[in-house]
Formats: sequence, structure tokens, C-alpha cells
Amino acid sequence: MVRPGTPLIYSYLPTIADMRRGNYSPGAIECGMLSLAMTQMAHYYKVPSGGYVGLTNSKVNDAQSGYESGMSDVAVLLAGADMFNMGGLLDALMCFDFAKAVIDDEIAQMLKRIQRGFEFGEENIAMDDIKETGPGGMFIDKPRTYELMKSTMFLPEIADRDARNRWQKLGALDSQARAMNRVRELLNRDHPSLISPDVDARIRAVFPDLPAGDCVGPEEWREASPAMAVAK
Repeated sequence: MVRPGTPLIYSYLPTIADMRRGNYSPGAIECGMLSLAMTQMAHYYKVPSGGYVGLTNSKVNDAQSGYESGMSDVAVLLAGADMFNMGGLLDALMCFDFAKAVIDDEIAQMLKRIQRGFEFGEENIAMDDIKETGPGGMFIDKPRTYELMKSTMFLPEIADRDARNRWQKLGALDSQARAMNRVRELLNRDHPSLISPDVDARIRAVFPDLPAGDCVGPEEWREASPAMAVAK
């Protein structure tokens, strides 16, 4: 307001109370609806928008967490939001969950796939393949199918699409267990610092209570769990 023309993001965090007890309820569908409406207002003002979306009141990374997060994420994306603060938050923003952060990363990739939409062009429509195959035919053996399969379709790593017998053979893991395996894998990698030791020391001189930034997982994670061993 002081400097007209300054770049900004129209940011929002709408709040809804569950009127039975007055609890803050960011997982309520009405919060998603308010974020959707605020996104449309941002379009009216012609500014980019975004905020805290994909939130949940669930205390654990369960089905409630998934459907509350997913419904508002998709609604706000389709309304045209530009920024999503959504990674790993549970219990009305009071708790961070590593597995949910991994699952939210996969949700974000799905959102990007939705945003990309359908790509119409001569290569994608493949009229020559359709003509050659004819009614009732199959496209699985066409070279173009192999060329496009990895780029056209989003292939998740956490969501399971295997047949039941293969799923059981690999340990019968649910999404929480698969996400935690991914967390252990990430935290047990080397994570070189993005800032120099000198800059790090100067920052810590001003903020001595900052936690270590080495992203080292607990010692017990260094040994693969039985589920991880089965999955491998």
C-alpha cells in the first residue's frame, strides 16, 4: 500500500470453528471453500494468490488426513491458486509429520499433473495409430505408447497400484509405512550444506538455539526395518 506496484502474493489462511466445541477446524470443507473464494477474489484483483491449504484436523496420518487435505488441495488448484503451503501438517497446524510430508509431496505432483491438463497435438492424438488399430483393437504394443507412458501419466511412488498378490509379496505395506520408508531413505542420505561454515557460524552466533541442520535420522533408522527389507 505504501509502495504501489510492489510484487506481492495475495495470501490467506481462512479459519472456521466447529460450532460444537469452538475448535479451529482447518480440515473443514468450508475452509477449502473460503480458500477457493479468496483465490477467485485474487483473480479479480489480478494478483497471484495462495496460502495454507490441504490442512487437516486429524491427529495422525490416516484416512481423515488424506481426504481433508486432498479435497481442499484440488478445489483450490482448480480455482487457480498459485502457492500451496501444505507439507506435513497435522492436528490443525500443531504437528508436523514426516510421512505426511512425503505423501503431500506426492499430492503436489498430482496437482501439477492436473494443472498440466490434457495435451492436444498430432503426437498425442495419434490418429494414425487409431486408424491402423481399428475398432476394438489395443494400443499397448504401439511404439508411441512406450514413448509417452512415462511423461503422459503421473506414476506415484507412495500410492500402491500393484495386484494384491504382489502387494502381499512386498510386505503388504500401507501408505504410512511406505512413506516412512521413504523418510528413512531421505534422512539417511548425505545432505551437504547449502551455506558456508562461516555464514552458518555467524547465524548461530545470533541464534544459538537453532537446531542442527544436518538432517541426520535417528540411529535406529540406520538399520533397515523388516518392512524395508521385504520391500527391497
